[in-house]
Amino acid sequence: MVYHEIAVEPTAVEDLKDLGLVERMFGFEHGRLVAFLPAKPKDSGCWISVLYGHMKTMLPPEKHKDLELRVLRLLDRAGYRSRNSSKIAEGQSWCDLALQEQSASPFAAILCAGKSGNSAMLPFQGLHDPDDTFPVFLREPVHFADSMKDPETFLNALKPLIVSAKRLDFIDPYFDPTHPEEANRRRWQMTIRNLADFLRSSNRLTADLHFHTQLDEAQEPETFVRNIANEISGRFPPTTTLKVTAWSQKPRGIRFHARYLITDKAGVALEYGTDMGSNRRTDITLLPRALAEIRRKEFDPNTPSTFNVEATIQVSGTR
Repeated sequence: MVYHEIAVEPTAVEDLKDLGLVERMFGFEHGRLVAFLPAKPKDSGCWISVLYGHMKTMLPPEKHKDLELRVLRLLDRAGYRSRNSSKIAEGQSWCDLALQEQSASPFAAILCAGKSGNSAMLPFQGLHDPDDTFPVFLREPVHFADSMKDPETFLNALKPLIVSAKRLDFIDPYFDPTHPEEANRRRWQMTIRNLADFLRSSNRLTADLHFHTQLDEAQEPETFVRNIANEISGRFPPTTTLKVTAWSQKPRGIRFHARYLITDKAGVALEYGTDMGSNRRTDITLLPRALAEIRRKEFDPNTPSTFNVEATIQVSGTR
């Protein structure tokens, strides 16, 4: 599992020390995400507002603005909005809601205030010094994972990162759904087809997708990126922005070799790229936010780069 969605009872966070623990442990770069539970109503009953309201009572008024900013940053860095309809019913406790959601779509863990006596729940305060009753991903750093690259599992393994992001950069020197060799062409076409279907099924119809590839030196750069853009645009709706950029190695420069999926949330390094196929596996490395930003800037045509930008084109989906 790449990302662990964890339900955290908001009132279990008792003070700034607890909040600091959550800030250090949770985030896309750590592979641990806080379930946005409940998700509504947003003004008074959602997870973030309950946490903020609870902690405000413990701090003097002059600390409230800083607290608000910290809580909002936490939601941006570590919140996973996977349960948009979740709401506490009248007379229902947060723990009851968490168990209800667990039966429909399991969490990796549920952290509650105090000891519940329910084996499905763990005491939040135990995170400060977790024993072996806590799963390994709550006791040790999460840096690596792996996934089969078949369409049924690969995109779902990365779903929290994909659906939570505003922009996605797919960086792979071999990406070319117009490749002259049929086998190479078809594997990338399958990747694009499944990505488009996955985004539709996840209600991500306004995605901003950037594809970075190595220039095929047998082709004129503008023609190369235009052909790729024409090939992929027919898979995505008009509300999707698609950008294709071709890169080349600078003289005596670093070779364009590593493959990544980098978003405005975080990024992952993919040992064997984003192309899909049966009976294949790729290792996934979670990148620290700072490193992900460095890698993203290396593939920004508008900034000094490690590589030469040969051509870039931006289009919208047409389907």
